[in-house]
Amino acid sequence: MKKEELSLLARIHAAQKEQGIGYPRRTVLREGKRAVMHWDGEESLIRRPDGVHDFEWGYIGKPEDIAYPAEISVNMYSKVEHNQVGAAKAASVSDEEALALWDKLLGGFQFRVKVPGALPGSYPAAAAPNVGGGAAQ
Repeated sequence: MKKEELSLLARIHAAQKEQGIGYPRRTVLREGKRAVMHWDGEESLIRRPDGVHDFEWGYIGKPEDIAYPAEISVNMYSKVEHNQVGAAKAASVSDEEALALWDKLLGGFQFRVKVPGALPGSYPAAAAPNVGGGAAQ
């Protein structure tokens, strides 16, 4: 399987094509490319018919470079009770609040230092981590 076929959106579109009208209904809140730090990934943010917010970000990396892990995935759900998605009677956040929380979550990812052993040129200048966690000078 090619790298492009492994991406989050490619897998979603393949499932839609394969399942046709049997593909689950959903409300797409946002879908597309989304960079997190120096990783160019994709996100799919949906609300299921039962009201569950089902948010996913995925990245397929470069196995030969430790600064670009082979795969990264982040998920967030609403209507969670007793560690069961959909078990709560209602979502405790609106669509707008869920989107804001998601953006804050993904925006908070930062390296404190560069990954030891990363290949030269692994970090773009703008994404270079700052030792100590302060603002870049």
